Amino acid sequence: MLNVASVEWGWIDSVPPVKMLTEPDGRICWLKHDEAIALIKQFPEHLAEMALFTLATGLRERNVTGLKWEQVDLQRRCAWIHPDQAKAKKQFQSHSMMIF
Repeated sequence: MLNVASVEWGWIDSVPPVKMLTEPDGRICWLKHDEAIALIKQFPEHLAEMALFTLATGLRERNVTGLKWEQVDLQRRCAWIHPDQAKAKKQFQSHSMMIF
């Protein structure tokens, strides 16, 4: 933002040095079973199953809402997204497990 303010908008003469904070390598956190149940209960009924599916598969909201039936195998209980749908541009396959 400071670069834009300086170069594009001319609001400041130069960009001041800013110390960047480091992020931890892993940002993975898991909901405990009771936390997941409490979360699902907060959703309106028409969204609760989608939220449960999202938790069970680990897919992002955009991937869940953009799934096509040909990307879901109900018998094998798995779903997949194509590389062009993934944030990392890699194919993702998730085997859904019932968590409740």
